[in-house]
Amino acid sequence: MQLNAITRKAGTRTILTFDLTGTPGVLVPSGALIAAASGETAYAIQENVIFPAAEDGQRTSHVTARGVYTEYGAFDPEPGTVNTIQTPVAGWFNAGNTATESVGTAQETDEELRKRQQRSTQLTSYRQIDAIYASVLAVEGVTYCRAYQNATTYPVDDRGIPFKEVAVVAEGGDPDAITDALFLRFPVGVIGHGSISITKYDQQGVGYPISFSRPTPVPVYVNVIVEITNRSIAGHEIILCEIGTEQGSLAEENIPIAWNQVATFDVDGITVTVRGQ
Repeated sequence: MQLNAITRKAGTRTILTFDLTGTPGVLVPSGALIAAASGETAYAIQENVIFPAAEDGQRTSHVTARGVYTEYGAFDPEPGTVNTIQTPVAGWFNAGNTATESVGTAQETDEELRKRQQRSTQLTSYRQIDAIYASVLAVEGVTYCRAYQNATTYPVDDRGIPFKEVAVVAEGGDPDAITDALFLRFPVGVIGHGSISITKYDQQGVGYPISFSRPTPVPVYVNVIVEITNRSIAGHEIILCEIGTEQGSLAEENIPIAWNQVATFDVDGITVTVRGQ
């Protein structure tokens, strides 16, 4: 990573919006802590806040404040669950989270860092299709990508890709960011083949409709039978593994997945039976 000048992403902190209740004129200082009932997750108020004048006949007033989680990670608490004042302030009575402004992220893992390093080095690839593929994978939020080209068949190939065109299939990520990446990597004459099209402009103000597609999900159901074995060394053996695109129609056969499709799995669609326990 050091040779490629790449460093690990440190992560970000969750930010919540809070409603505070207190006596008019009382100041809640920046850094004051509000926690969940368990006291394990504390959020620090980002700036000094002062309770405004109360409405007629009221002794207390409300003020909105932003609080930052004291640790890195993806935390998104339910409204009203972060409601324990940990920094006592005379005249500050109640607090509760009302919304999540942004969800934090954990520190980048070794595996995530290695993948990002591989994508980064691929971006300068001499083979253009590899550079296009890597540039889309590098877009934040993209979880799946395939880049195809029709270099030989006129006017279209058997996939429907026009001659001398590139078809990118990407799952996740902002469409505008994906087409930005494609616009920077596509060679002259290529604008992309797909159902999503966003116009991008060059330095001369000329517009080009840059296109890509989202993959069509193919739900896959799985049935596995596992048998516990004790042949000198304890272990297990897979007796049966069936798959299919319908719950009632599974078989020990491959499922054909088209170039513009992606297999998806759900826990409720996976059945595992263990024998010999």
